[in-house]
Amino acid sequence: KAKADIFSNISISIRIAVGFVVPIIALVILGTISYKKSSESLNNSYVVSTTQSIESLAGYLDYCFYTVSSVTAEIMTNTDTKEYVQELKYQKGDKDYKTAVTNIDNYIKLKTTNNKLIANVTMVPGSFPVRTTYRSAEVDGFYQELFDDPNYDFSNPQGVWISSHESVDTKLNVKPDSYALSLYRKVGVGKGIVFVDISSEELAKIFSSLNFGEGSILGLVLPDGHELYYSETVPETNDFVGSQQFYMDMVSKDNPSGSDYVKIDGKRNLFVYSTISNGTVLFALVPEANIIAE
Repeated sequence: KAKADIFSNISISIRIAVGFVVPIIALVILGTISYKKSSESLNNSYVVSTTQSIESLAGYLDYCFYTVSSVTAEIMTNTDTKEYVQELKYQKGDKDYKTAVTNIDNYIKLKTTNNKLIANVTMVPGSFPVRTTYRSAEVDGFYQELFDDPNYDFSNPQGVWISSHESVDTKLNVKPDSYALSLYRKVGVGKGIVFVDISSEELAKIFSSLNFGEGSILGLVLPDGHELYYSETVPETNDFVGSQQFYMDMVSKDNPSGSDYVKIDGKRNLFVYSTISNGTVLFALVPEANIIAE
């Protein structure tokens, strides 16, 4: 009987213990599941929010670049511009020539005044002096030199976006950091090429509203592969993102925008991108640690 009482007491203790432990275990399990679901929900929300921010900015940049492209088209069809590059209506130094020079200089200057994103405009003719809003000494046209340069492509009537135009900078004594990127187009009739340079300062202002936290990288991959960065973290090379295998795998004509987690130096990052119509890719790389911290 004594043994029965002992076993009875042990049994009761076990039942009591189990009665306490089982609910606790259940709570722990439920808490873990709940935390995991909450974490996944927050993670998904962050991805959606970041994607929306990138796509919204891409849409605005697309509009900005479109306005710049429109300016080059206007310059190409301007009567004074066309007659100047044709070099047929007047001779250098005569009255009509001087009038045309004044009109063109005022015209391209107005383009930079009306659109803050445009830093400078340069028009390179065949032999007549270059017309430019840069403060440059008079330089004779060098159209043929540019046309024969394999670094330039004049097959696209819509023009080409590039990170720099070193040959033009050298001729005009312009510093490469005077602009962020440039659009160039050949004037339809005659020997003339128009360059419209984008302001580094104004482009940076557009990006100033976005900040994805410490260690994140925000920037643009230009059509020529050069990259521009608008974050506190700046890679040592200017092709850091474009040279990554995940970038080559993800970004294509069939996938103009997207997002995924990628590994860089063994650490997970959220990569979000959106392709702009001129071929530029806007992107953000956000360390997973920043997302978890949110």
